[in-house]
Amino acid sequence: MRRFLIAPTPAPPGAHTPEEALRLLEWCWNRRDAVRYAKLPTADFRFVFSPLDPQGTAYRDQPWTREDELISARHLFLGGDATSRP
Repeated sequence: MRRFLIAPTPAPPGAHTPEEALRLLEWCWNRRDAVRYAKLPTADFRFVFSPLDPQGTAYRDQPWTREDELISARHLFLGGDATSRP
């Protein structure tokens, strides 16, 4: 009988420094961890699109907020589309 060893899942990095926060962001994306990812953006999070980015036109007057980011991440990590409820 063959036995398979399952490597333990590495613990997520801390977020005490900017470098660690970026490693945690990468960790969450690679593992599609929406719960931990939701703890990263602060309440005042705003993403500002470049004026040259045509995909950002819808957000010129109304910025991409923390809630927009979390909805988008949940759809990316867990599935869903523009008509799905978060």
